[in-house]
Amino acid sequence: MTFTDGLGREVKLDSPAQRIVSLAPSNTEILFALGAGSQVVGRDELSDYPKEAKAIPSVGGSMGDFSEEAILALKPDLVLAAGLNSPDLVASLEKLGLTVCSLSNPKTFEDLYKNLEIVAQLTGHEKEAAELNKSLKARVAAVDEKIMPLSSRPVVFFELDATDPLAPWTAGPGTFIDQLIVRAGGVNAGAKLEGDWAQISSENLVS
Repeated sequence: MTFTDGLGREVKLDSPAQRIVSLAPSNTEILFALGAGSQVVGRDELSDYPKEAKAIPSVGGSMGDFSEEAILALKPDLVLAAGLNSPDLVASLEKLGLTVCSLSNPKTFEDLYKNLEIVAQLTGHEKEAAELNKSLKARVAAVDEKIMPLSSRPVVFFELDATDPLAPWTAGPGTFIDQLIVRAGGVNAGAKLEGDWAQISSENLVS
């Protein structure tokens, strides 16, 4: 099987991966949602959903600091990276002889469905992905139908990080979170900020 990943790299697998290390919470959730949770042998420190993921050995990464030794010790036949993982990390793991596939951060629902299909092929769960995508599309359509007659929309603030409570981080315009808020019938409070991820002052947030 040959894939082109989110970094434009060619990734090859002889058969569906059976020992997977996930380097991002989004990847871990996708793997479990597709029924591939039992194939995950390692996960990043922040992967804590579903609860079963917490029992899987951590390879670090809470601040981007992964243990390459821990990853190698798990003998994975696939390392699943994400857009939040640096290309340098991917290249470093590849130099160690590991097969690494990096998923792009989805910007649209179609991107999300495509990521599910890619992971399904990587893990041998195509049937589960087809069923999950069908369910997700039905849920999106149901929400679209309900918000269509709305005459006003609430302003929604999505807090990503409030380490600095006077300048919390949120999602900017064009991000997947921004799109989710709009599709759910809201207006993203961070839509006028610059960048995918941005800080907003508490004064501006209140106003």
